[in-house]
Amino acid sequence: MKIIKFVPFLAAVWLISACAEPTLDGARFAMDKCSTTNLTPCTTAANEAQTILDSEPNNADAALIKSAALATRGGIDILDILAELAKTGVSGGVDNDTQKFKIIHNAVVGSVQNITDLRTAIAALTSFDASTLDTASEIYKDFYFQMGMLQTIEAFSLPTITAQPTAADAVDPTPIDATEKDPVLDDFLNADNNLGIAGLDSDDDTGFQLVTAIRQNYCILNNISGGGGGFTTEELQDLMNCQLCIDETDTSICPKSPDEMLGANGDFRSTIASCADFNFTTCDGAGNTAP
Repeated sequence: MKIIKFVPFLAAVWLISACAEPTLDGARFAMDKCSTTNLTPCTTAANEAQTILDSEPNNADAALIKSAALATRGGIDILDILAELAKTGVSGGVDNDTQKFKIIHNAVVGSVQNITDLRTAIAALTSFDASTLDTASEIYKDFYFQMGMLQTIEAFSLPTITAQPTAADAVDPTPIDATEKDPVLDDFLNADNNLGIAGLDSDDDTGFQLVTAIRQNYCILNNISGGGGGFTTEELQDLMNCQLCIDETDTSICPKSPDEMLGANGDFRSTIASCADFNFTTCDGAGNTAP
């Protein structure tokens, strides 16, 4: 797979222009040092960017830096997660097409610091007045790509981290409520269109795998819910239980065996009778989540 797209805030080196405003220089310099293992510069970058936005609310560069800094401070290793999202087929005994929630959970559970920082990172962009951007400019596509990318990551990580905050915890989807379900639903509905605006609009090597993952998993939940649009908290809980427990044999993590999850003894909360009811085949080639 080719690199999905150049993500400005993940470049190895930020080039600092001598004529740039000092606070923007400071934000870029701090962002260069910001990582999931070096969080203090992330806070500095976010604060510097906010200082700019306080006086220049239409500064898209500052909004992008703030968003990136907050996501990274939350423990989200963007490049690693993008690589996992873009995988297709079977590798290492894992079906990358039908176990995306579990795959992304495994990618974030070891580094996540504060998942709410990811929500704040998304809000830094959704609250920005994008109508001020020149649609012909490069930053226009960068803005929508970053927003759609972070929404995609949140959709796959927020409910799983809520159900199993660390890899050693027992899986318990009952803490998932509207606080998680509503943002996940919004992410599924909005990320598709935002990534489309960014240019990910055909099944090629530009990163359309992100859109495919969004569409297929939204379709799975929507189908269980009757196909009328959206899904319930209980349906999301059951999918998380199935995704995290379907191949887990450690009874301290998942008390139900894989056979029980595929049978009628999985303690399901929605109308499903088995994890097999989440039929991914029926969602191959699913269309836009919010046409």
